[in-house]
Amino acid sequence: MAEDFVIEMLHITKEFPGIKANDDITLQLRKGEVHALLGENGSGKSTLLDEVEGRLEKRSCRVSRFRQEIQDVWEEGENLLSQLMKASGMPEQVVLDVAGALGLHADLLSRTPDELSGGQLLKAQLVLELVSPFDVLLLDEPTNYLDYDGVRALTEFIRNSEAAVVVISHDERFVEGCVDRTYLISDRRFSDYCDLGDYFGKDGI
Repeated sequence: MAEDFVIEMLHITKEFPGIKANDDITLQLRKGEVHALLGENGSGKSTLLDEVEGRLEKRSCRVSRFRQEIQDVWEEGENLLSQLMKASGMPEQVVLDVAGALGLHADLLSRTPDELSGGQLLKAQLVLELVSPFDVLLLDEPTNYLDYDGVRALTEFIRNSEAAVVVISHDERFVEGCVDRTYLISDRRFSDYCDLGDYFGKDGI
């Protein structure tokens, strides 16, 4: 693999029985670059992130991956702030700053997981992925439960990151605000795609 690329996948095809989810994928990212995967739900974007994550883990690369499902990572009876600090190894103020910027303030972090809504727990998972050490950040629809200020804070966080970042998003403002390069997955085909105005306008996303 060329040393310049943190992620380098050349002509990859991912198949399931009877379904070719991703066809002839070439994905190359350098440190500090942000790429977006666009396409309709079910087009294979998350499958591609699975493939990227699996290849990186084989190289012992530090990967943070945010998923749209609540993960079984929380301990009952222990407040979120303590768990976030313990899991990430980050000091209290770092966790409070990142969580607060995303709308998860100290009063919520003092609660236990069972006292929070599903959306609040997903925010906590996003905080955990952002404050944990990583070389590559993979984000699957990270803005779904964020308000306007939270999206702006996440955009700024990604802009300032030195990691390689791959995002899946239907949020036009977020994509335009932080992404260097976009790809489109449509009809089982993978292609470079640059005209965001056309994409979002045509699909009404």
